[in-house]
Amino acid sequence: MKNALFLILCSFTVSLAQDADLERFCDSLMPNATRSDMPASLLIVAKDGKPLVRKAYGMANLEMGVPASTEHCFTLASVNKQMLAICILQLANNGKLKMEDDIRKYLPDFESHGRVITVEQLLNHTSGIFSANSPARGKSFYDHTSDFGLLSDKQFIEYAGQAQLLFEPGTDWSWNTFGFYLTLFVIEKASGMPFNDYVRKHLFEPAGMENSISKVDGNRLGLNGIKKLNTSFYFPDADGKWVWRDTRMFTPYFFYQRYAIVTSLDDLVKWDEALRNGKLLPLNLVEKAWTAGHLKDGRTTNYGLGWVVSEYNGYKILSHIGIGSNPIVTMHVPQERLYIVCTQFFGNIEQVELRVKKILSRLLPLPYPKATKAYAPLSEYSGVYQVHRNGLDIVPQISDIPVYMNVTVRNDTLFVRQTASPEITLRPAGRDKFLPANSENVFYEFFRDDKGNVNAVATRGTFWPYGPEVRNLRVEKTLPPPASALYPTVKAVKKYIGVYYHPPFDSYIFIETDGTKLYNRIQGRLQELIPVADNKFVRKGIGDVWLEFKSTPNGAMSLTVSGLRSLDYKKLD
Repeated sequence: MKNALFLILCSFTVSLAQDADLERFCDSLMPNATRSDMPASLLIVAKDGKPLVRKAYGMANLEMGVPASTEHCFTLASVNKQMLAICILQLANNGKLKMEDDIRKYLPDFESHGRVITVEQLLNHTSGIFSANSPARGKSFYDHTSDFGLLSDKQFIEYAGQAQLLFEPGTDWSWNTFGFYLTLFVIEKASGMPFNDYVRKHLFEPAGMENSISKVDGNRLGLNGIKKLNTSFYFPDADGKWVWRDTRMFTPYFFYQRYAIVTSLDDLVKWDEALRNGKLLPLNLVEKAWTAGHLKDGRTTNYGLGWVVSEYNGYKILSHIGIGSNPIVTMHVPQERLYIVCTQFFGNIEQVELRVKKILSRLLPLPYPKATKAYAPLSEYSGVYQVHRNGLDIVPQISDIPVYMNVTVRNDTLFVRQTASPEITLRPAGRDKFLPANSENVFYEFFRDDKGNVNAVATRGTFWPYGPEVRNLRVEKTLPPPASALYPTVKAVKKYIGVYYHPPFDSYIFIETDGTKLYNRIQGRLQELIPVADNKFVRKGIGDVWLEFKSTPNGAMSLTVSGLRSLDYKKLD
């Protein structure tokens, strides 16, 4: 008896020590762990529904001196997608709809351009609908509504269906926000309930998510009245000072904010537990959401219904990102009942993903990529490769021109530069594999033909990919060299400074000068513009994003930015 008690106590002590080590490791990943002059980060690591680490770092509000708290609520952005998918599966389970239904059964006014798009294809990014990752082709948002406010259902359905499909439904994969917006209307039509009432009754209440609401509920209370809601996003100014941006200013364009879900760390753990325990849906249907789909040619999409699905070293990994006012990553390993959520109110999604992956690699035997020696002469990889999908999106969704990767060798180092992007240094990380210089979040893998010659390259996410594998083929193409700089007079530079506005996408460009050089201020940082003509500039370090200034007939100034797409901006008085 004494020996058994001793073993139990020892086991408990070891468990506490392991948790303490994990907490210190998590702290080491957070740049704001010991600082009170940085914006907030929130983290929870849970096993069997119990937190191993539950911490807040930094400040929820720098101006008012409010520390971040694990009780703070936040928006989910695209993590909403998994909740929408569960709503659809619930309705299918109750006989209110079928996954293979043509969406026009619920959205008869949607223009599907003669194709059948199923409900399931809305949920797995295979619908082919031209989405909102860039300005829509055709009528702009502002052409569809004269009210600087929320689009009606009818206006949005017209807006979303105006462009030709990117591909035949079911034949390719491209991240599709519009598909999930349309899902909201399907849920309302099939259930006969407003979306916000539905999620409250069928998701939040049965899961015990007491701190979760939709933004419509929040607006009824007054958005600022939501207790402990953090909507602040900060970016560093040119002098390094943190500057606050109220992301609610973008609500008029992103009409779906009226449906967006606000939640907390603890409620997300409850969400995960409710799914695993069958509280929201029979487990066989939960498993359907957690199973990767396939395209018509048999390729796996590596995406289920609202979850990225991957298999790595014998583990099934379910993850998702959200890019909104607070970049967020959720990650679940079902067989280990392990769940991780990390969000922050500064920086970018890559930083958050990298932290989650490092924590995952510490907890499970998942080898993390690391730099090694090169296994082949670097010259074998040099060449031009045509890109089919850039990250989450196939090229036609984000660009009006072809996109290429130009791989070069200089001073025994490999570099890659993609169209309209800065150059990246690559580090060898195994046979035909390379890592970016400052990250292990993604890696580049080169492929060879039957004769051993490199003929393609793929970009993959570490531990989990996005969409089916795409091998970008090597092409015989010579890309033009970077533009040469000319230096105009100070007087010529000064006439271009000011604020320029592009109404269709509600976006601004800020042009400034130090008296000699011209700069584009982007999220508080100054990006130097290199003059190649008296009125034409390129962004330093990129070379194929052009900014051309022109005088309009009435004497006003306009700006055309040409990169993946050409956008026209008007100078504001």
